[in-house]
Amino acid sequence: MTDTRQTIVGQRINSSSKSVAAALLARDATFLQTLARDQEAAGAHALDLNVSAVCTRAEEPDLLAWLARVVHDVSDLPLCLDSGNAHALAAAAAQCRVAPIVNSVSPDQIDAGIWDEFDMAREGQRIVVLCTRRALALDLETRLACAEYVAARLIDRGVGESALIFDPLMFPLLSGRQITETLWDAIRALRERWPNAGILCASGNYSHGMGDRRLAERECIALSRSAGGNVFLCETNLFAYNFR
Repeated sequence: MTDTRQTIVGQRINSSSKSVAAALLARDATFLQTLARDQEAAGAHALDLNVSAVCTRAEEPDLLAWLARVVHDVSDLPLCLDSGNAHALAAAAAQCRVAPIVNSVSPDQIDAGIWDEFDMAREGQRIVVLCTRRALALDLETRLACAEYVAARLIDRGVGESALIFDPLMFPLLSGRQITETLWDAIRALRERWPNAGILCASGNYSHGMGDRRLAERECIALSRSAGGNVFLCETNLFAYNFR
């Protein structure tokens, strides 16, 4: 049976925001908890946490784990732990009393054995599969091959299809028509291959550099949904109505 559930992941607790960066550096739990409460009240199903812009890779495990504890003090929503640092993801996941979304696992990390000791099959946990290696995959075939490679190894570790969320690489609309068309093709192909998995739409990436980012992000959500996307990393207050 196909999983048609849609997941809204509130994107506001991200260190690319100046106010969030300042709060993280000051360890201002109250400010960050207010963001968490506001997004939950607006209809978020999960909360994205990102700290990488304000710390070194060595500092990131401690800071992301602290943030996970702070947010869970006021919310029982799953946390989307957003980092390219596997050690930070493992440290933060250990602090999550609700099974998190681990964002993300790449082919290169699988090859390096970084995830060998991580509990991939934790009940309720979801794992984002990055559909590229270090050299960004611009073509459809490479993205699908990366997805297949990581998914097969996660399934071998006991991860079910419905726990997978594929990240097909959301490039800015300004990157050009061919790149964005490849994105929609990738989402359609992933949906056909993995009918019960999640497929991520990061609408903020799509709108990067645009004058009217709200309009671009609404367009991104609509196009992604029509292609088969069902996990939306977005500004909850602006886009929650798209899911009603």
